[in-house]
Amino acid sequence: MEPSSTAPTIEDSSEFRESMGSLPATLVVGAGAVVTLALSVVTLKVYALVLGPEGVGVLALLQALLNIAAIVFSFGLNVTVIGELARADREGSASRSVLEGTAVLLATIGALIAVVVISLVSGIVAETIFESHVDTAEIVLVGFAASLTIPAWVLLAIQNARHRIRVVTAANVGTAMAAAAIGVAMAVAFGRGALAPILLITALAQLLIALTAVRLFDGGFSRQLTFKWGSAAHVLRRSLPVVGSQMAGVGTAFLIPVLVLNFAGIPAVGLYRAAAAVSVGYLAFFLASLTQDYLPRIAAASDDNQLRDLLERRMRIVIGIGGPLIVALLALGPRLLSALYSPAFEPANVILQWALVGDLLRLPASVLSLVLLGKGATSRYVMYEVASAVTVLAGTVIGLKVAGLAGIGIGYAAAQVANYALVWTIVRRYAPATPGRLQVVVMALTAFTAGFLWIGVSDTARLAVFGTVAVSLALVAWPRLARMHGRGAL
Repeated sequence: MEPSSTAPTIEDSSEFRESMGSLPATLVVGAGAVVTLALSVVTLKVYALVLGPEGVGVLALLQALLNIAAIVFSFGLNVTVIGELARADREGSASRSVLEGTAVLLATIGALIAVVVISLVSGIVAETIFESHVDTAEIVLVGFAASLTIPAWVLLAIQNARHRIRVVTAANVGTAMAAAAIGVAMAVAFGRGALAPILLITALAQLLIALTAVRLFDGGFSRQLTFKWGSAAHVLRRSLPVVGSQMAGVGTAFLIPVLVLNFAGIPAVGLYRAAAAVSVGYLAFFLASLTQDYLPRIAAASDDNQLRDLLERRMRIVIGIGGPLIVALLALGPRLLSALYSPAFEPANVILQWALVGDLLRLPASVLSLVLLGKGATSRYVMYEVASAVTVLAGTVIGLKVAGLAGIGIGYAAAQVANYALVWTIVRRYAPATPGRLQVVVMALTAFTAGFLWIGVSDTARLAVFGTVAVSLALVAWPRLARMHGRGAL
């Protein structure tokens, strides 16, 4: 699409005129996330049975290393390109083809650098960070997996910026299906030694799926992508600070297993990984829709009224759907992880239940924080993400020292209280108003769930109370969301 000489509103933009509304987009992305979660749970159950907590712990460490490498050497392009392309349509600041071509070339360069750097430091990483639980060859394979992941991320981000929600969702589900098939087959056949090769082959499948999406919907690259060094400098100025924010999040996901390894041993890492997999899985339902649908809309918002409306709508969707879901998971309580994996993972339930309490605040905090990124307040966004990561790490360390495994979840929940207060304070300077009544609902629900867990109750009482609250919330919120969508208010 060529830049317009005038600044269109979101509704006038052809990309958004052809796209679905906020609630349908959330449900489409969410449906994909549910499928992905189901596949990951099945896969992790196989890992749990075949490899045990120790093998699951090693896989968590290798996956975290892959994510960190991909974030560092993708230069933040997988996030920045979404907002930049949306602003290019609204402001006419650069052509889409130049921005897209620049992103693809920079991703290719980053992928090559990733292989070289990780290969050079593989021995040091294996000995110091992983304490020889993995060998040098496995670290090198993770480097190659990162080099394949980087261009896949950027290609899908370009599709995302064009608001092709179904395309991105289908690609993510396809990747999850490939990961499940590859992971199960190789883990059963080769055991512990297959973990790094699984990550490499899965990354290759992800890249092939992304390339297929580009070819099917764009006819390849050559007819529309161009490159200019001036555009590269502009994109890097915007994207490199985002690396800091991404590193804060994924770095935390990497460092927490390392902390658990040092405080409690490798089996405890597997327990943490099992609990985190459930939390990360359902959060993907919401966080994916925020990046794929909400962020480009925020970036394209032309005035304060649109920004206020977008913020209110997304907060209603996240709280209205997420609140009942999280409380329902709390109701299932101790039975959940044993049913999903095996009885050996039952000690991880205490981590999960407190993590769920923290997520009641993390979801609306994510809605608020993306206002900063969408409106170009990159430094403020990075500041919040780094502060958030530091708070979570501090909570984890203190929790591990004071309460052992349970302290991981308790520290996370306490950190989310501080993070929510921080992001709300920052965003008030950029958003005309934040949804006050919705925030009161969130804080009240968080206080209730935390208090109920703290006093300690039987499994039967937990199921009865949290189950009743979850059903009540759903009966109030979900019909209201449906009615608002019918009126065009979502």
